[in-house]
Amino acid sequence: MNQKPGKMSEIDKIQYDALYEDYHKIDDLLETHANIMILLVSGILAFLFTLKSIVAISAVSIVGFFVSLEFFLHTYRFKCIAIAAKNRIRAIEDRYGIDTLRPDTYLLRMKAPTGSTLLCCISLTFMLLWVLLLVLFNLHMISLPT
Repeated sequence: MNQKPGKMSEIDKIQYDALYEDYHKIDDLLETHANIMILLVSGILAFLFTLKSIVAISAVSIVGFFVSLEFFLHTYRFKCIAIAAKNRIRAIEDRYGIDTLRPDTYLLRMKAPTGSTLLCCISLTFMLLWVLLLVLFNLHMISLPT
């Protein structure tokens, strides 16, 4: 279906508008989810250092790990949905010779990672932190709060 640039069919216009809206909704959902999860993980971490029982500390560390795992999985899912939507938008734009998506960002000649990639890294860092705290508290390398 080769059409002249600028002459978009009604079906493609509807599809394009829906994909473009979904792409931005996913971005908003990702940002909201990230804010909530970072606040939740930080709160759990602060609560951890008020506990005096190694069993309670271990339980809270395990909960923190699973909260961070959920953060990672949700972020990764949003990232995959956004990539698929962006690719479909790009296909429609290429077909009609238009370009509305932002170009990739570069930092000192290197492509900067996307926000979802950074959030996946943050969630992996939180998971590592929880495992490290669990191990260190159980090996008594970190003393319990008094």
